[in-house]
Amino acid sequence: MKFWNLHTELPGLVALSLIKTMKMYPAVGWVRSNLIASSEANKKIITLQNTIEELQKEINNISYKSPEGAESLSQGSDIVELKAKLSYLNSRLPYGDSEKRYSVNAKFIFTWDELFSIVGPSAIHPNREKKLKSEITKYIKDFFSDPIEEKCQDGFSLSSITLNDTQFQTIKYQFSALGFLVTTQEVRMERDSEKEFEFCELTPLGKKKLMEVRAIYKDKEAEEPDKMGLLLAIE
Repeated sequence: MKFWNLHTELPGLVALSLIKTMKMYPAVGWVRSNLIASSEANKKIITLQNTIEELQKEINNISYKSPEGAESLSQGSDIVELKAKLSYLNSRLPYGDSEKRYSVNAKFIFTWDELFSIVGPSAIHPNREKKLKSEITKYIKDFFSDPIEEKCQDGFSLSSITLNDTQFQTIKYQFSALGFLVTTQEVRMERDSEKEFEFCELTPLGKKKLMEVRAIYKDKEAEEPDKMGLLLAIE
């Protein structure tokens, strides 16, 4: 209850009390009839909401389906050959010595699932394509270090591994054709100039596929991950 002294205070107090009452005791009649949606409008709103929900379900279903014709593409346990250049360095030789460095070519074989298992985690979120490429070279260096070092000359050690770029692009577009990967172009500033970079990201189908190839199942020992790929030759 509020009291008033002057008649000029009364309109304001009534208005405030009315608003407070409407909020505390909502009831039929507080809203003007011309602002209330008609029953026909309400039906249309409900129909549109149902349509939106149905379309959203269709979009979700489509996002987890392989693109048309994907079944005819090489994938899964099919074999893909990977070529790389292995560079060796002798740190004991002086700078500028023509015999300080030398390179050889190497061939590896992987299945498509193995390659996707290697590059997939780095594309869960948008990432530069060079990051995906580096994941393959890092895997080769970590898991094939012994045979690679055995082939190098005395006094030399492995300094870098370079993938064939054309072949890497083929791998990237193969995963895109299978519906696992999307690529986007983005302009960013680098050293005071604008440059266009390509980013890769897994699709919903790609994330589902990654879970399949990286998950550890009950009947499989989880102590050490299986070595993927095979070194064919170093020439």
